[in-house]
Amino acid sequence: MKKILLTLLAVVMVLALTLTVVACNPTEEEKPDDKNNLPIDQAISETSLKDIAKDKKLYLTSIGQSDIDVARNLLSAVGLVETTQEEAGDFETKDLLTASEVEEGAVVFVVVGASTKGLGGAGTDINKETTRANEFATAASEGKLTIISLHLGKQARRGDLSDGIIEIVEKASAVMLISDDGEGTGGNYDGLMGNIAKENNIPAYCYSKATGMVAPLKYLLGL
Repeated sequence: MKKILLTLLAVVMVLALTLTVVACNPTEEEKPDDKNNLPIDQAISETSLKDIAKDKKLYLTSIGQSDIDVARNLLSAVGLVETTQEEAGDFETKDLLTASEVEEGAVVFVVVGASTKGLGGAGTDINKETTRANEFATAASEGKLTIISLHLGKQARRGDLSDGIIEIVEKASAVMLISDDGEGTGGNYDGLMGNIAKENNIPAYCYSKATGMVAPLKYLLGL
């Protein structure tokens, strides 16, 4: 009887050890649920967008004060030179650019997505940024300027702080370029931007890496 009990105890201990090992070493890591509903890493197909920014006055700003340096690097990568105090270039960058400051007929690259650190650093807040977003949207609807919206911060630039300004700006955009690799952590992880694009008939494209936007930007700029 004692021998049987010892055998049963050994079996139980082996089973417990096996379950512990399995629990600590899952065979497959769960991936976040992804609801991206936009094309990824595809060329812009709309011929009406070709050269839309060619030979136009160009501006770069961020509504939400996030990721403007990434956008600056992208524009430099396509061959554009930023205007400085010392020398005129191909595009002007201003964190708190307003629609009234933009030359009529110009193209504005607007980076959307909020950063609490960026807002504080620029001395602004989300209410003021929402006002800026609405002013740009109104100017675009009146044909005074063209917006090319860039969402570059993936899921980190989504949520209650960001989504309001994203919706305002993207609805007024000629085209939307979004950082999203389809792995559940991109800017369009929940399909919000895809829905905005579909409901407002706006071309929108996702790119798994920011550098994937270089070719589309060249297409828009006629380079």
